[in-house]
Amino acid sequence: MKKRKLLSGEEVIELERATTLKVYTKCPNKYKLIDMETGEEYIGIDSENSHWDKIEKKVSKDGET
Repeated sequence: MKKRKLLSGEEVIELERATTLKVYTKCPNKYKLIDMETGEEYIGIDSENSHWDKIEKKVSKDGET
């Protein structure tokens, strides 16, 4: 059984194959997806090619986000 370590230090089980997670909504822009392993964030969008748009974090001159 393979596990992955989240940023919090918690370990979660990795499945043998990928699965699809679905959100059924009339307002996709109100949803935010956070990858708890990498910290990447995405905002819901209404597009034919994708349903999530990655949020690029801005870094200040002193290196803080």
